[in-house]
Amino acid sequence: KLNNDIKGAIEYYPLAIQEDNTQSVLYSNRAICFKDLGRLEKAMEDAQQAIEIDEKNIKAQYVMALVQLIRGQNEASIAMAEKGEKRLRHAHGMCRSQKKDDFEKKIQQNIYRARKLLFVLRERERLEKLEEFYRTVEAKIAGDASLNSEGKRRKRQLLDKYIERDRYSYEIPEYFVCEMSGRLMLDPMITRYGNTFDAEAILPFVRVHQKDFKENKPLTLGEVYPNLAMRDAMETF
Repeated sequence: KLNNDIKGAIEYYPLAIQEDNTQSVLYSNRAICFKDLGRLEKAMEDAQQAIEIDEKNIKAQYVMALVQLIRGQNEASIAMAEKGEKRLRHAHGMCRSQKKDDFEKKIQQNIYRARKLLFVLRERERLEKLEEFYRTVEAKIAGDASLNSEGKRRKRQLLDKYIERDRYSYEIPEYFVCEMSGRLMLDPMITRYGNTFDAEAILPFVRVHQKDFKENKPLTLGEVYPNLAMRDAMETF
């Protein structure tokens, strides 16, 4: 795979597995190859096999989560996307206990992407239900023999007003709110422990206390970075 010969790499994994089928990493590495080729079912099977051998295999948890998110997007399935987001959070927690700092950042970025996907799917479902409601009420108004044309016009005006109000009735995702200040973040910053706060809240705190607000562990200003993934998600919202 280092030479981008993913298909070639896949052909050799069965040989390695035949020699020792108890190595979880063989299945998780092959799962990544299958995912990169778009063979999601095979990627899911290998990731599942790797997890059954070693539940703490972060790479396997990560790959399975990504496959679940891809399926959630392709199938417009909120339930499947929720499974992927939950598994990413589980893998993120394991990164901390196994001190996988680099992988932790990668997973954190995908957690924000997963939450963004969930917001889009839920919003799409909400708007579809709203449109269905509109069509149902419109049909009832049109078929109401007790109403004259003026009465129907007024009812339609009320319906349009209701629909227009609710069409853009967004709820701010809770992860856009700073846990320290309780306000919407304007400049999200992430600490080396993976916690995100607004710059106005976390920077003065670290400057004085030299620790992470949530973890209560040592932290310097040089270990607090702009959370670009969060900023992107907020700008898109």
